[in-house]
Amino acid sequence: MLRALRRAFLPVLLASLGVTSLVWALHTALVKATPAIDGTVTAPPADLTLWFNERPDLSLSNIRLRAPDSSYAELGGVKAGTDSTALTVPVHGTLKPGKYTVLYRTAGDDGHVMRGSYSFTLQP
Repeated sequence: MLRALRRAFLPVLLASLGVTSLVWALHTALVKATPAIDGTVTAPPADLTLWFNERPDLSLSNIRLRAPDSSYAELGGVKAGTDSTALTVPVHGTLKPGKYTVLYRTAGDDGHVMRGSYSFTLQP
């Protein structure tokens, strides 16, 4: 009985994992960024650029930069990058050394909003 139940359960489990993976693959996801994800830079970046696995919806996109002291750095407006899958935002003001967190929100063609974050370190 137990063996028959396992044989019936395994295909259902594999199918559900496949569907779940497909659903997540269809949503917008961060692929790379400048400054690099978990990277270290020696000079303050002039802008932040984030690349996604699909074209992000600019009207639903937002990027913020949290400083090491938990304040937010002054940024310009989010713009489409030179690549159709990128967003870029200029960094204004002075950045102090430390670990920064980039927080982003965007959506792809399906309109499903995705949020995320990554960090980089400024170490002159």
